[in-house]
Amino acid sequence: MLSGNMGKLSRRVLITALLVAGSFWISRDTTRAILKNVEVTDSQQSPTIIVTPQEGAPLQVLSTWIESSKPKDFRFVAQFQNQSGKGIRAYGIASETATSKQRNGHLQFMNLRSSIWQATEIRTVEFADSQEDQINSLRLTVDFVEFTDGATWGPDSGNSRDMLAGQREGAKLERQRLRRLLQAKGQEALVSDVQTSGSKGEPGKENHSAQWAEGYLNGVASVRRRLAQALASGNKEQIKAELSKPFDSSEEDHK
Repeated sequence: MLSGNMGKLSRRVLITALLVAGSFWISRDTTRAILKNVEVTDSQQSPTIIVTPQEGAPLQVLSTWIESSKPKDFRFVAQFQNQSGKGIRAYGIASETATSKQRNGHLQFMNLRSSIWQATEIRTVEFADSQEDQINSLRLTVDFVEFTDGATWGPDSGNSRDMLAGQREGAKLERQRLRRLLQAKGQEALVSDVQTSGSKGEPGKENHSAQWAEGYLNGVASVRRRLAQALASGNKEQIKAELSKPFDSSEEDHK
C-alpha cells in the first residue's frame, strides 16, 4: 500500500514539474515575441541619424530630434552652431533620407539676407520629407557656406554658388527696372506692375546653370514681394526706401 501511494505521489510530482517547465518555456517564448515586436516598433519610430564627418566644417551639429516619423509627414530638427569664427550669410545643408526601397536627397539652401549667422551662435534648422514608406535613416552634410567676407566653404554639390549669383542678379535688375518705371510713369504705374501676377523679369540668354536661373527668378520675386508690402502701407517714402535697400549683405561690400 505504501509503495502504491509513493508511486502515485511521484507521478503527481513529475506531472507538476512538467507543467511548470512547459509554462516557463511558453512564457519565455512569449516574452521573446513581445520584445521582438517592441524592437521593430522602436526602430520604425527612431530612424538612424548620420552626421557626415567633415573636417573644418563651419557648422557643427549639436543635437537632433525627430518631430514626426510618419510616412509622408517626416519632420526632423537639428541644432547647428557656427564654429567658424566668422559671420555666415548663406548656407546649404544636404539631407538624404533612406527607406527600404529608395533614397531621397534634398538641399536646405538659405540666403540669410540681413540676419547674419554670427560666430558661436546656435540656430535650429528644420527638415521634411514626404516619402510614402517608413524612413530608416537620415544623413546630414554641410554642403556650402558663404561668409560675410565673401569666402566660401564646402563641396557645393547643390551648386549653391550659382543659386546665390542668380538671386543677386535677378534682384538687382528688377530693382533697376522698377526704379525706372517709378521715375518715368509714377507710383500708379508701379502699383499696377507689382500687383500683376507673375514675374516680369526673365533670366538672360547667357549660358547659365539651372540653379542660376532658379535663383534669378527667386531674386525677382523677392524684390516684388517686398515692394508689394511697402505699397500696402501707402507711404511714398517707404516705397522709395524699399527700392533703394540692398537685396542682401553682399551688396554692402561694394558700397
